[in-house]
Amino acid sequence: MHRRVLPLAWHIVPGQTVWAHPTAAYLARLCQRVAAVLPPGVTVTLVVDRGLASAVVIDCCQRLGWHWLMRRNLDARQGVRIRLPDGTVCPAWAYVPGPGRRWAGPVAAFQTQGWYAAQLTIIWPVRYREPWVLLSDRPAGPARVREYRRRHQVEAVEQDCKTRGRNLEASKLTARNRLNRLLLALFLVLWWTHPLGQQVVRRGERRRFDRADR
Repeated sequence: MHRRVLPLAWHIVPGQTVWAHPTAAYLARLCQRVAAVLPPGVTVTLVVDRGLASAVVIDCCQRLGWHWLMRRNLDARQGVRIRLPDGTVCPAWAYVPGPGRRWAGPVAAFQTQGWYAAQLTIIWPVRYREPWVLLSDRPAGPARVREYRRRHQVEAVEQDCKTRGRNLEASKLTARNRLNRLLLALFLVLWWTHPLGQQVVRRGERRRFDRADR
């Protein structure tokens, strides 16, 4: 059974026109909404993919007292450079030149924003076309790789909401308030069916419901 993440908050933005604010601004607003309802003492790690990796995300997490983990692009045009503790500035990918290699250690990143202290983990599995370049405020190493892998659970939830599952696109809704109500209903269904599916697996009844064609 593919694991899932369960939605806590969302924000609707237009799909065909320019957004009113940068992506990071919407993310910060969502994080504040989630932080406001979390019980005291909860440890939170915000995991973001390459499209959201930025110093703005770090600032947001620092304000909220959250940990953070992000993946950076390995494209030289992106200017992914790091500063080592001895002051040396170099490309992040210089330490992992090919598949089967890995590197981890303390660095500073985001040069154009004034250098942010971070822990860098780079791993290039043999079966992958490019390495993972992971930055976090927590100690670098295999634990960060395992943590980032959980992000892929988001893909399964998106598929559940699209043509493989609830087929959200078929609703043709354009009114924001109506789409918000539909998403609320859909996410409540996800929260209900997730523990239901876990019960099915634990009881050994998975074969009664699994698709046999894949």
